[in-house]
Amino acid sequence: MALLGIVIPPEVTSYLDQIEVPGKVPTEKKHITLCYLEEGDLTLEEKGRALEVAFMVAASSKALNLTVHTVNHFPAGEDGVPIIAEIDSVDLLNFRADLCFELDRAGVRYSKKFPEFHPHITLSYCDTEDFKSKLMSKGPIEPINWTCFDIAFWDGKGDDKITSIPLTLPVKVGLYRALVRLAARSKRMP
Repeated sequence: MALLGIVIPPEVTSYLDQIEVPGKVPTEKKHITLCYLEEGDLTLEEKGRALEVAFMVAASSKALNLTVHTVNHFPAGEDGVPIIAEIDSVDLLNFRADLCFELDRAGVRYSKKFPEFHPHITLSYCDTEDFKSKLMSKGPIEPINWTCFDIAFWDGKGDDKITSIPLTLPVKVGLYRALVRLAARSKRMP
């Protein structure tokens, strides 16, 4: 499934990897999900619109100040119990609200499965029984702060992100739009 999200810097993943939890998510897969684009194969045009919106919103935004401060969990789901590191950031909440508003305006379909956004980094998916027997400690951890200067787009075809989308570069927005449109057009030509 394609998604827009935030790559976690190495110094933060190194810190998070030290937290003892069963069934850890691999370091290179840790991220903050902003939104999943609608399930199913997205057309190149739909990906292009999503990228265009993401570039537009990112260009009019400032860098995001983020803090990890608590380990917690979500209710059990089909993959088990998600153990998470909660993110505290008004910047992030506002950015995501702007992103979703613009995605809606552009007609880009994205998942609304969870109506309330709880920014987090998934540390592990723990089997329900394992979770109960090894009841992990949850609560505050030593806070770690960082500034996010870009978001990322993954197309759902493997683990590699497609592109980084820089924040705070309004001068280059026209160029990014043109490149996205050009890429979309070139794929449709015989």
